[in-house]
Amino acid sequence: MRLLTFLVLLLSLACGRASAAGDPTKPARLEFVYPGPGLMARLDGQNLTPVEGRCMTEVGAGRHLLEVYKQTGMFKADKVADTTVELPGAMITRITFKDGQLLVLDTIPVPGAVTPPTAAPAPQATTTTTTRTVRSQAPAEQVTLNMGMPGMGMGSVTMQVSGMNEGIVEETVTTTTSGLPEESDSPAVPLRPSKLTFLSAEGMCTVYLDGKKRAELPLSGIDEMATATIFDVQPGAYQLKVEGFEVWYEGVLQVGSGEEVKLRVEPQSFKLIGRNPL
Repeated sequence: MRLLTFLVLLLSLACGRASAAGDPTKPARLEFVYPGPGLMARLDGQNLTPVEGRCMTEVGAGRHLLEVYKQTGMFKADKVADTTVELPGAMITRITFKDGQLLVLDTIPVPGAVTPPTAAPAPQATTTTTTRTVRSQAPAEQVTLNMGMPGMGMGSVTMQVSGMNEGIVEETVTTTTSGLPEESDSPAVPLRPSKLTFLSAEGMCTVYLDGKKRAELPLSGIDEMATATIFDVQPGAYQLKVEGFEVWYEGVLQVGSGEEVKLRVEPQSFKLIGRNPL
């Protein structure tokens, strides 16, 4: 039953994403619609406080961790949903919680947002080959024929003969027309630093990059997630270790240029939430 519910959730979220790709260079907006009292939603560990039954927040385009809790007591709430959602840039994604599932209601453009222009097709190079035939004719020549007959002596006859060396010369001319831009030594795009954001429902752990201590996550509060951010991380591969009372995770983390890498770390699990452009 849990597997079926999970598949339905993935299908509903995928259908919502398929409606619009968005602009990854623009921020995204999430509108969470609360179906009723007694629920609490969080995005990347931050509370989505409802105003008249809904909450609108602006975040970076990409993947985010969305959680929903149901209040079961005065100071107690149970988590009823925990999933990763894709929020396209320059779009408003409306999500609600119904019948134990997160449902994407619709995804619409942000009012006034400009759709990125469609790239023009690349120009194509064309080659035209022309073959022409040139006939050349040698100039006229004088030809003298000596003739003689018995008893009549010798004689000669001179005449003009033209075209004896006439021939055909074939010449091939190739013309190439190219619409491709000329190659230029344009400067390389500089790499930009990135940042790492760690989320944990457990907390009380330390983050190491290449053996150096870079961040600490405090003990998470009741129904809250502990967070920590490492800024100015240069692009490259790093040996990442997350350690609480024991090692939670140890492995290689690849960091790109100008992105926010969101990671969920727990004593028994490690999850990449997403990579969002900065």
